[in-house]
Amino acid sequence: LKRRDDFYRLISATAQDVYLAMEVSDSTVKYDRDIKFPKYAENGIAESWLIDLENDRIEIHTQPTKNGYKLVKSLHRGDIAESTIFEEIKIAVDDILGSKS
Repeated sequence: LKRRDDFYRLISATAQDVYLAMEVSDSTVKYDRDIKFPKYAENGIAESWLIDLENDRIEIHTQPTKNGYKLVKSLHRGDIAESTIFEEIKIAVDDILGSKS
């Protein structure tokens, strides 16, 4: 979220306050991808990550439009997830997904 002096104690955050949204999904992947993410894009959230535990991958959605995200990058184990908003965020996909059971 964008920094605020009151740390959002007085007013709740809105989409305009969000730099990066992350959804961790195991049984709601289709709903998150098809319903939530288009709403995030329509409301101008610049980057959204779908951590898809069911399919063992991460999707990074960028370039929001009124009809959804223009660019979706799928990452798998062995890849590095990098934010387009925060250049210092570079995390191994394996570290995000955790160990395989």
